[in-house]
Amino acid sequence: MLRDMGRDQKVVKRLRKLSSDCTEAELLTARDKEDELFDRMAEGLNSANARELTAAAAQKSAIAYLYARGLDIGGARRLQFAQSNKLKIEFDLELQENVAEAAWRLVNGEPEDIEESTLVSDAFTAYKRTCTPKYARVLDRFLAATGDRELNEGVNKVVSKWTSNQLQTRGWATVKKDQAIICSALNQKLNELGAGIRIFGFSFKEAGGAKRFVTKQRGIMTKEMLTELFRSELDDCDRWSLILSVTCGAINSEILPIALDADAIGTLDGHPLVRFPQGKTPARKRHVPVPWLIETPGFNFGENRLRARLSSIIKKVQPEGKPYNLRHSTDHYLQAAGATEADRAAICGWSHLGRFHQYGDAGKHNEERLTPLIEVQKRAFGWLFD
Repeated sequence: MLRDMGRDQKVVKRLRKLSSDCTEAELLTARDKEDELFDRMAEGLNSANARELTAAAAQKSAIAYLYARGLDIGGARRLQFAQSNKLKIEFDLELQENVAEAAWRLVNGEPEDIEESTLVSDAFTAYKRTCTPKYARVLDRFLAATGDRELNEGVNKVVSKWTSNQLQTRGWATVKKDQAIICSALNQKLNELGAGIRIFGFSFKEAGGAKRFVTKQRGIMTKEMLTELFRSELDDCDRWSLILSVTCGAINSEILPIALDADAIGTLDGHPLVRFPQGKTPARKRHVPVPWLIETPGFNFGENRLRARLSSIIKKVQPEGKPYNLRHSTDHYLQAAGATEADRAAICGWSHLGRFHQYGDAGKHNEERLTPLIEVQKRAFGWLFD
């Protein structure tokens, strides 16, 4: 047991101090104590997952480090020059640069009076208390992609770069909305602090009436990939979700609400009719006939787990693929089957300025309008399910 636990580098020093005939209780106590000290020392990183430690977090980590080593604040004053110099070298080798500087100041009895900095994660945490889960997911994705950092004017560049990268693979309207959510969360916190600065991010300017940025070609799944996907052994929940993704362009946040609503699946001319609630946009509220939809299975997991399950299945046939590729594939095969732009918008829930969307929801949920979509679906996806 001592040998196995000793492989953990953060506790190996404390375990070496124990005798070989120590009891299991002594061993576990020593490990728990070292774990606690390690967590305290790394608190500046662990609490916010910051890529760059703030001055306050660096000093907090340095204090915990000195305590773990049994060093007192101001202790270097009582050491000889050689011992003091050796201590500084050890700090530089073992610690991040700003933590090492903070530790050196502390052992020399020169702690800084530092005000606690506000991080981007602090702003997001405050905003999540009042926003919808959908907005919270946008903030989580931004934080995961860019890392945490101190909230100041420099965040403007981070937001702008993130937005620019997103525009390479996502629609400008969606990205613009996501950036607005992020800036709103950050500026709300800045207003509370009275900082006198604003986060604007990427500038969505237009030149000559046309957008000055172009998204890259979206990836789709070929017929061979989709055939292999649906011929594999799939759980009922996964198969049901994949059918909706391919035939309706349904995304993860649209699938689970349907599974949990007994009235979400109806019938139209003897075929299942899926009633999608309003999602990311009002246009996502739509009714779509799906001739091949199986009986709704019971789901015992959430949206994040669903995304992970579908991603794992898709990557078996398309290593770089992801669930959203199925939505791109929906439009591709509808176009190949000769579906009109209005039919594709009705099935996938896209909004545009065409005549179809000018007449409100009546045209989107009327049986006379929806019945022809059955034949559109069969032309587009009959090769996969029939």
